[in-house]
Amino acid sequence: MFKRIIELGNRGQHADRRLPPRTTESTQPRGKVPARRSNNTVQEGCRSNAPVQPPQPEGVYAFTQNRKNWKPSEGSARHRRSLYTRIWRSAAFPFYTTFDTPAANVTCTRRVPSRSPLQALALANDPLVVELAAAFGTRVAALEAASDDARIDAAFQLALGRLPADAERERLASHVQSVREARGEDAAWFALARVLFNLGEFTHRP
Repeated sequence: MFKRIIELGNRGQHADRRLPPRTTESTQPRGKVPARRSNNTVQEGCRSNAPVQPPQPEGVYAFTQNRKNWKPSEGSARHRRSLYTRIWRSAAFPFYTTFDTPAANVTCTRRVPSRSPLQALALANDPLVVELAAAFGTRVAALEAASDDARIDAAFQLALGRLPADAERERLASHVQSVREARGEDAAWFALARVLFNLGEFTHRP
C-alpha cells in the first residue's frame, strides 16, 4: 500500500499532471476562515518561505507565556495565505484559536468546529477580517455588472460558490441600497462583504 501511494505521488509530480495554482476565485478558510487569505496573482515580496504576521489587535500577545512583539507585516505579504502565518508553540495565532485551530504541540486527528459569540465578534471587528472585507467589497464594486443583483450574484459565487436564493438576493439588494444612500457606494459593497463573511456557510463550510 505504501509503495502504491509513493508511486502515485511521484507520478503526480510530472509536469503534464500538475494542477494549476489555486486562486481566490472561490475565496478559500472554507471550513476555516484563515485559509482565505491569498491573492489572484503572484505576490511581489512573497516568493520566499519567510513567515508573515497579519494584523491583530494591539496587545493581543501581552499575556502569553513570553510577551511577543507582534508587528504586522506590510505590503503584499500582509495577507499571504495562512500557511505562512507565524506561530509559536506556546502562543498560537489568536484569530486561528478562536476558530478551533488545534494546538501546535499535540497531534490532532480531527478538528471539531464550534460556534461561539467570540467568533461573531472576531468576524465583526478583527482588523484582519475588516481589511479583507474592504478588499472584497472593492473587488465586487469594480465588476462589470449590469445591476446590483448581478454583483450580488457574483459576490455569492466568489464567497460561497453558489448563487443566492431569490429571498437572499432581495434582502441584500435592499441592504446595499440603504447603506449606499447613507454612506456611499464603497461602503455599500463593504457592508455586503461583511454580511457574507459572517455567514456560517462561509466560515465552516466543509
